[in-house]
Amino acid sequence: MNKKIFLLCVAFTIVFLSACVTTPAKIDQDPGRYNGTLVKVRGEVEKIYKIPLTDISVFLLRDDEIAVPVVSLVEREEGGKVVVNGEVWAFPEEGMNAGSIEAVEAVEGFLVENDLVGKERGRQVAALVLTAVQKLAAGLGEIWFIIEK
Repeated sequence: MNKKIFLLCVAFTIVFLSACVTTPAKIDQDPGRYNGTLVKVRGEVEKIYKIPLTDISVFLLRDDEIAVPVVSLVEREEGGKVVVNGEVWAFPEEGMNAGSIEAVEAVEGFLVENDLVGKERGRQVAALVLTAVQKLAAGLGEIWFIIEK
C-alpha cells in the first residue's frame, strides 16, 4: 500500500512539474500576460552572443515555432536543450520609448544585483545587452525577451 502511494506521489510530482514548463511559442501568443513574471521555458539554444568583458551572454531559445532572446550568466552551448528560469520583459522594436526604458532598467537591475557591474556602469552595459537582444531578434516581429534568474 505504501509503495502505491509513493509511486502515485512521484507520478503526480512529475506531471505537475512538467506542466509548469512552457515554450516560447506559448508565451508569444500573449506576451503581455507574462510581462514581468517568472517563467520556466523549454527550448534549444542557438546564436549565442557574448557581451565583451563580462560573463553575460545573450542567446536565442528556440522551440518548433519561434525563438526568444535570453539574457544569461549561465554558459550555454549551441544546440543544447535547456529549461530556462527567468523573467519575461517586453521590448518594443521601435527603439527607446517607455517600454524599452523599463527593459533597460530591468537589465541594469539584473547586472547590479549580480555584482556584474557597478551602479555607475549599469545603464551603459544594459544598453549594450539590449543592443545584442535587438540584433538577435531582428526579423522576429514583436520583441520580448527573458532575463534568466
